[in-house]
Amino acid sequence: MIFRSALGMLFVGLLASSAVAAEKPLFVFVSPNPIGVDEFLKLGKIGTENAAKAFGAEAKTYEATDPTTQRQSLEAAAKAGAKIVVAIGFEFNDMLPDIASAYPKVTFLQIDSCPFTKMKPNIYCSVFREY
Repeated sequence: MIFRSALGMLFVGLLASSAVAAEKPLFVFVSPNPIGVDEFLKLGKIGTENAAKAFGAEAKTYEATDPTTQRQSLEAAAKAGAKIVVAIGFEFNDMLPDIASAYPKVTFLQIDSCPFTKMKPNIYCSVFREY
């Protein structure tokens, strides 16, 4: 529940800070692995879909299986015209800054990790403290 609220607030802030296109925007959730029964990845997909619905956007999900398909999924989302690409996990730390540089008009939201030493202006992060 907190995750969905935090994700929703992040999307509000991201959209408020950029111009809204006349066409229906695209939000893409990129999972580092097949979603299957992983509750955390399910929440990422649901949160992205709910945010897309709230902002009149289309939502898509790309499920990767390894580092190669993780990079390909991020690039495919950006090439497909995604306004926002949501990625969950540390698996994206090394590749996300390179892809964000190549697609400066796309907003990337990384959840549960962040490439702190390689940040780009179009990367936003949401990390959690575990006790």
